[in-house]
Amino acid sequence: MANVLGQHYFSELWHNGERVKFDNRPDGYGLERSGHQAVLSFTLPLAKPQPMAGQTFTFSTYDPTYYVDMYYDQDADFTLPTAMKTSCTAKVMTPKPNEKMLSYAQSLDKADAPPEDMELGSYFAQKVTLQCQ
Repeated sequence: MANVLGQHYFSELWHNGERVKFDNRPDGYGLERSGHQAVLSFTLPLAKPQPMAGQTFTFSTYDPTYYVDMYYDQDADFTLPTAMKTSCTAKVMTPKPNEKMLSYAQSLDKADAPPEDMELGSYFAQKVTLQCQ
């Protein structure tokens, strides 16, 4: 987990246009193999508690360079703690990048890298909207 800590867990959580920080180390995490894929699962603790009632948060997980595929197979793969399920809903949105972006991404060789400030992976990243009552 120390390797992904430096990348902010390849995750972003936004609230009111501000990035919410995560705590330094998650309590629970695991790494499994599924066919030819490595599956890393973890719980992201927030650095500071956030107000939930009437709030909307946006969450996404991606590698800015695009080479690590991160996604939720099904909407149900993103889960909320039981206590939150009564007052919050989560909706997973899978992007549909345009042809120009797809062509660019497919043209890159493993040795190529897009400009860092481009954050190519964000164009392909699923976004989860968390709406609380």
